[in-house]
Amino acid sequence: DQVVNTYLSAGSGSKAHRSWEDPETAPGNEVVRLRSCSVISENGEVCEINDIRKKCGLRMEFEVLEGGHILLPYYNLFNQKGVRVFAVVDLDPEWRRRRRAPGRYVSTAWVPGNLLSEGRLYVGPSVKDNSQRNMKYFYVPEAVAFMVVDSMEGDSARGDYVGRCGGAVRPLLKWETQFFPK
Repeated sequence: DQVVNTYLSAGSGSKAHRSWEDPETAPGNEVVRLRSCSVISENGEVCEINDIRKKCGLRMEFEVLEGGHILLPYYNLFNQKGVRVFAVVDLDPEWRRRRRAPGRYVSTAWVPGNLLSEGRLYVGPSVKDNSQRNMKYFYVPEAVAFMVVDSMEGDSARGDYVGRCGGAVRPLLKWETQFFPK
């Protein structure tokens, strides 16, 4: 895992924030352009390394140049082995199924603590148009990346287990056990 992670990190140059200042070269087209993508902490700061127990945000800023489209911002999240951890679509009720006016938008998807597994994760932001059979305006695979780390304090989904925890996600689930003595 360490060798694969080093290899993937060396080539991508991905960090937790990336922006496109020139609207002409930003991903997208005449309808919508991606302006920035970031991984942020709970307090809104760019987050290169995230404690597994804390939530983090996947934030994209995009500019709508041509109004009247029903846009679906979404993210694909991949781990260091290339496995898709999840894909998530913006379901904010304020914008769901609504045509967007020209202007800048910032969409943040909050990932709860104790959901992701340890390791490097890559974020791919995208915007589709729901009114035109999911026409994709842009998708930037591995636009940004961040590390998820576990402090080994015993209060994460790992508990007191000290071995390697596999899997694409590692949620902290509520358990209930009933005991019936004789």
